[in-house]
Amino acid sequence: MRTGRYQLVRSTSERMSAQVELFYWANEMSLRDRIGPENPLFGDGKTESHGYVTLSSKIWGDDVGKYEHRVVMEKIIGRKLLSTEIVHHINEDKKDNSPDNLSIESRASHNRKHGTGELLSCGNCGKTRWYCPALISLLRLPYLCRACYVDRKDEKHPLAKLTMAEANRIREMSANGMKGKDLAKMFGVTPVSISEIINMRKYK
Repeated sequence: MRTGRYQLVRSTSERMSAQVELFYWANEMSLRDRIGPENPLFGDGKTESHGYVTLSSKIWGDDVGKYEHRVVMEKIIGRKLLSTEIVHHINEDKKDNSPDNLSIESRASHNRKHGTGELLSCGNCGKTRWYCPALISLLRLPYLCRACYVDRKDEKHPLAKLTMAEANRIREMSANGMKGKDLAKMFGVTPVSISEIINMRKYK
């Protein structure tokens, strides 16, 4: 019988063999293959992600990995939700996915419900537009849309850099041979804006 280094190598080999055997045995008894109530670690097949309830177990079939509120709404309407459709929680409780608490919103309307800002109506034509608080602070009251301000030839919209008279002057100077980049520097706008004014895409 050999001793020393040979005995150490042999004992190491036996331990590795035992570990490999243990691995294959554990793999046969893997909990991954035991889904649902058969798995001792099974709860209700749901987890929380970003405050929403997610269907995280294989028992949900094709719906696994989806948000529960979207799955519930798809069953209510009988079709798949579009990527532009948002499911809104009426009572703002993200975990309450009862049908009575869910409604379909567009991305714009949903953002307005949860965001800060105000929907303003033009005092002249009635056209509405959503403004954030920072832009509202720059607007004059009563509010007029950009088109209605342009109709007032000598007035300028608070969010516009040029008046109609300045736009006409740009066209005249361009017709006399002045370059667009020089006009942009003179009036404090971009060369792209100068091009759009000259080509009658702005300030018509």
